[in-house]
Amino acid sequence: MRTLAVGDRGSLSLEAVLLMPVVTAFFLFAVAAGIREQDQGTFDLAVQAAARAASLDRNPGDAVNAATTAADTVLQSEDLQCSNLQVAPPVRQTGTYDDYLTVTASCDLSLDVGLPFPITTTVTSDFASVVDTYRGQG
Repeated sequence: MRTLAVGDRGSLSLEAVLLMPVVTAFFLFAVAAGIREQDQGTFDLAVQAAARAASLDRNPGDAVNAATTAADTVLQSEDLQCSNLQVAPPVRQTGTYDDYLTVTASCDLSLDVGLPFPITTTVTSDFASVVDTYRGQG
C-alpha cells in the first residue's frame, strides 16, 4: 500500500476546480454551434420561401416586397429572432430551359445559450427559384 506524500493532498480537487471552467466553456461552445446551425437552416428555409414568392409575382417591382413578406412570415412562424433583415432585389437570370430568380438575404441572429451577454452572428443565404412562364396566362 502506497501512502501519499503531504504535498499531494487535495491536488485532485484543485485539478477539478481548474478544469471545470474549460469543460463548461467547451460545452457552451458546442451548444452555441448547434443552435447557430439550426438557425441557419431555418433562415435558409425563409430565403427559399422568399425566392418562391418573388418568382410567382408577375410585377418585378413588387417582387422585393413579396420576398421580404414571405421571409418574415417564415421567420416569425419558426420563432427565429432575426434583426436587420435585408432582402436584396431578386436577380432574374436566363437558364438553359427556363428563367429563374435568385434571392439573397441576410440578418443578424441573437443566439441565446444562457450566458449573461448576447452572442450575435450574421447569417446570409441565397436561393434560386424557377419563374413560371405560363403563370397568369389564360
